[in-house]
Amino acid sequence: MKFQWEQLEKVFLFGPFYKKVCKLIFFLSIFANDKEKMNYAHF
Repeated sequence: MKFQWEQLEKVFLFGPFYKKVCKLIFFLSIFANDKEKMNYAHF
């Protein structure tokens, strides 16, 4: 049981962190795509 509990603890501690990282990567990818489109518009 101890092993499972430690796993649950890790999920609770790092779950929100992973969600934030995923959102950050998602927004960065959108931002990068927008920058590329802007560069194409300039050329």
